[in-house]
Amino acid sequence: MTDTITQTEIRHQRLQNSLLVNPVVKTPAETVDHLLGIQAQYGNAALLNLYNRMANADPAAFEAAVQDSPIVKAWGNRQTLHLFTQRSWQTFVTIFGDRDTWVVKHLQENNLDPDEAFNHFHQFGHDHPQFTRDELFEEFGDQAKILFTWSALLLDESMHGRLYLPAIAATNTSFTACPPTPHRPLLPTLQRYAKAYFTAYGPATMQDYAHFAGLSQTALHLTEMDLSGLTTFEHDGKTYYGPTKTPTADMPELIMLCKFDPLLIGYADKTWITSKHQKKIWHTGGQIEPVILINGDLYGTWRYQLTSTKLNATVDAYKIINQQRKRLIKRRLAEYAAVFGREPGKITYTGKAYGEKN
Repeated sequence: MTDTITQTEIRHQRLQNSLLVNPVVKTPAETVDHLLGIQAQYGNAALLNLYNRMANADPAAFEAAVQDSPIVKAWGNRQTLHLFTQRSWQTFVTIFGDRDTWVVKHLQENNLDPDEAFNHFHQFGHDHPQFTRDELFEEFGDQAKILFTWSALLLDESMHGRLYLPAIAATNTSFTACPPTPHRPLLPTLQRYAKAYFTAYGPATMQDYAHFAGLSQTALHLTEMDLSGLTTFEHDGKTYYGPTKTPTADMPELIMLCKFDPLLIGYADKTWITSKHQKKIWHTGGQIEPVILINGDLYGTWRYQLTSTKLNATVDAYKIINQQRKRLIKRRLAEYAAVFGREPGKITYTGKAYGEKN
C-alpha cells in the first residue's frame, strides 16, 4: 500500500533521515557512510555539514576527531571532491570507476598523449606513494600546468580509485597513491547504493536519485533494482521512496546548512525547500548558498568569513528573525567559530526583511 505524503512531511522526513534532527550517536565516519559521502569542494563547509549531524560533538576538538578518523577526501559524484571513508569510496568506485572523465579529451586538445601522461603518473605514484603538489609539478615540469589544470590527472586517478587526500587537507598537502580498489559485482553494489540513498535522503523520487548520483536511470539499472524493502509515498502525482515511515520528530527551532550540504545537492526537484527563492540559493555555475531553517521552514541564507582570530557572519533574511532566534544563531555560529579555533565575531542581518531592496 502506498501512503500519501505532504510537502511539509517530505521536508521534515528528509531533515530527520539525513541526521539533522535528533541525530543518533554515530562516529564521523559512520555519518559520512550514511550520507554516501559529503561534497568537499569547500573543505570548511564540508566539516561543518558533518558537524551539524553529530550528537554532542565538542566543537573545539572536532577537526582533530575527523583527522584521526578513517575519513579521506577524493573526487566523487559529479566529479567533485567529497569526504568518503574507504568503504563508501570503494562503493563509489565500483559504480563510477569505469566511466570516462573529461581529462583524456583535455589532454588531447592540448596535444599531449594521454597514455604517456597516465603511465608517467602511475610510475611516479608507484615510486612516491605520498607526494605534495609541489613535488608533482617539479616531476612533470612544463607540462604540469596542462596536466593538472582543474586537478585533471589527480581527478581522473581518484575517480578510478587510485588516489586520495587527507580529510583535512591544505592546498599543498600530501596525496596518497594506492592500488585500485578490489573489484565488486556492479548490480549488488547498485542495489545497496540505491537503498542507502533512499534511506538517508528519502522520501525521494527516482529522478532525485539519478540527480544525486549524476547518472541516468538506465546507467543506474533502476528497472532491475529491488526496492521492496522501502516504503512508497505519493505526492502530487509522483512516487517517493524512503525508509519505513516513522513519526516525524519535532523540528529544531534552528537548522543551519552550509555550502553544498548533502540535502542541497541531493534532489532534482528543489521545491521541497522553496519555490520562491531557488535562484538565491542555487546559482548559475553551480554555487549553492548556505541556508537557515527555522522550525523546518526557510528563513534566509547566510555566509561566514574567517579572519585570523574571528568568524564573522552575514545573514540575508527573507523573513524577520526575532531576538530569541538570533540568540540561537549566535550560539550556533560560536560553535562553528570554535571548530576553526576562532572567536565569535560580528553578525550582520541584511535582506528585504531588514529594509534592503532586491
